[in-house]
Amino acid sequence: MAFCTYIGNGKRFTNASQVANCIGLVPRIDISCNIQRYGGITKHGNAYLRSLLVMASWVLVRSRNGGALQKRYFYTTATQRKNKKKQ
Repeated sequence: MAFCTYIGNGKRFTNASQVANCIGLVPRIDISCNIQRYGGITKHGNAYLRSLLVMASWVLVRSRNGGALQKRYFYTTATQRKNKKKQ
């Protein structure tokens, strides 16, 4: 599997935010003077691994026991009127 060789054993990361940054799941930040704008994800890193994580999250949302992810998905789509594919 390509993602195992991409991440490795994980000793080079000290926390989860470094792993998310390596995969490309962090927002793009545009800083100008004292204004910060957060955009979509950076998409740096392994695209295959990102697609696997997206598919796994959809499986959790659609399962019977989706847990906190499923509750957040239904809350966001019901109350904030966001597109179901863009969370």
